[in-house]
Amino acid sequence: MAEYDSEANFAVPADLDAYSAADAARALGSGGGVIEGIHPQTANTRFAGRALTARVEYRPNERVPIEEYGGADLCARVQVGDVIVLDGGGVPLTVFGDLAVLATSLRQGRGIVLNARVRDIEDIDPLGLPVFATDVGISSVVGHARIVDVGSPLEINGIKVETGDLVSGCRGGVLVVPRAEAAAVLARTQEVLELDAVMRKALTSGRAFNEVWAEHKKS
Repeated sequence: MAEYDSEANFAVPADLDAYSAADAARALGSGGGVIEGIHPQTANTRFAGRALTARVEYRPNERVPIEEYGGADLCARVQVGDVIVLDGGGVPLTVFGDLAVLATSLRQGRGIVLNARVRDIEDIDPLGLPVFATDVGISSVVGHARIVDVGSPLEINGIKVETGDLVSGCRGGVLVVPRAEAAAVLARTQEVLELDAVMRKALTSGRAFNEVWAEHKKS
């Protein structure tokens, strides 16, 4: 099981703009990328934090005792600022519900990313914790699955995710930045945001968009 120092290398602002972070990552040629096929299922869509990875081992033809599923154990591993990234293999079944989301929220997790469905969304929304998943459903993997490989590297829809990586979300999707590149991307993101603020001020003062763009967006 992989471990990491939650204070090491980079600090992640909870309100990080994933759109601007993606621009910064692209400009720097960073690895990682945007995980396709996983979308926000809650009203609150913006989050950023460090990945805590795990995988669902689904055995549809085998009866697995409910107490062996491991959802509670995974939530107990959450540190302040973590984002659970749980790979359910894209199965059209639910892998997390409201109690797991509540437990994650109480441990000050920043968000949850599921490569599978989520349930109980009406009870999750009031909690305010962003949850991203392939969809919302009722039928669960519980009883035929275990959560395994907590802290181990994942690959979801072609994007590699490791525990400790920067993970950020918005209505546009989920961005992953490798841990080793996160500090540089975060610094560049701040530059992007500051430049956008200058451009926004120029536009509201009456300057033409093409003039402002040519002056500030030269690369």
